Amino acid sequence: MAFVQFQRCDICRRNHDSGNKHVYSAAHRSNVQRIIRKFKDKVAESRQVLGKPVVEDATKQDMSHFWCYFCHCECERDKRLHNMLLKEAAMIEHLSSLEHQKNCTSFLAQNRVEKAKKEEFVIETDEYKKFLEATEKSVERFEEMKQQRQLVVANKIRKESFISERLVHCYREMVGCGKSQLVKLLQTCSQANNHQRPLMSRAGTSNESSWVKGVRTVEAHGEGLTCVRIQKANSSTGNIFSDAPPPWAQSNTTCPATGVIGPTLDDLHKHVENSRKRKLPAERVGANFKHSQQQSSSWLPSFGRVWSKKRNPQGSYRYLPHNIIKVSHK
Repeated sequence: MAFVQFQRCDICRRNHDSGNKHVYSAAHRSNVQRIIRKFKDKVAESRQVLGKPVVEDATKQDMSHFWCYFCHCECERDKRLHNMLLKEAAMIEHLSSLEHQKNCTSFLAQNRVEKAKKEEFVIETDEYKKFLEATEKSVERFEEMKQQRQLVVANKIRKESFISERLVHCYREMVGCGKSQLVKLLQTCSQANNHQRPLMSRAGTSNESSWVKGVRTVEAHGEGLTCVRIQKANSSTGNIFSDAPPPWAQSNTTCPATGVIGPTLDDLHKHVENSRKRKLPAERVGANFKHSQQQSSSWLPSFGRVWSKKRNPQGSYRYLPHNIIKVSHK
């Protein structure tokens, strides 16, 4: 018996002894068409970026990869440039390389595919050069937009810093001032912030007598913050900060005389029982039967051992008075 040399087909992922006839088999040609169709879709996505390169922030994106069936290797799809990410740039560079073009020609020849389809899987050098020129312009526009955003943020921070410094300066000056001078300083501080809501309440600035008791913050508003208003506490009862006794330790407490706080143990048992019954089917036999009410002996049929373990004639024994039914055991 002659020795048969097996060959490995990477497309079908199996060994065969058909030799060159294997490329004409139905299974192999089906796998080749599937690979060509998948890779063609990937190339079409990359061609959409040739005319308009996409530049994004590298800190918000992850690097993606793709498998090249012609070169039998995994390649990066996007290209990282400093803190920027060029979408589909690495894939376009790979498709335009000479090595990929040679491998594509070899793949089509080995698997008996038309050579005219090679243009669908490669990118010409001229197209790649135009892509590089468009990418440089896109990178410049992205850097300009990023600088503008940074300037806007810097101006906002600078403005907030100026307002806070102005408020601190006004607060330091109002310590040794009289009432009339105090009102003028507060009006000056409120005019320094025309576009934002003042941190200090201006209610009653026209009346000098309203500032006799001092100044305090009534409401504070900010972006992304919740406004918490001051709650009026009962000064007669006190609280934990004034070392007042708790409500249950006071003599004039409003708690009931029994001294029971919260639900009792019986309430807990009832809650557990109701929770258990709530999980049972609502249409079960005997779910709506009221054991507390007295029922006549004529309404209840023979249930036949539904609720008891006795024989069938005694199925309704527990629902009837004991002096009416007398069961005799023989």
